[in-house]
Amino acid sequence: MTGCSLFTCRNCGVVAHADRNASRNIARKGEAAWTAGRESRVPATP
Repeated sequence: MTGCSLFTCRNCGVVAHADRNASRNIARKGEAAWTAGRESRVPATP
């Protein structure tokens, strides 16, 4: 692997590998789209 791109958050300053950060963002958006409109599976409290 050549080079290592880093992502630095402008708000909190956290530093992460850019590709790993991007993959996490994509996964979060995919999960949100996948579960949008579905009923909660958490049992209601009596």
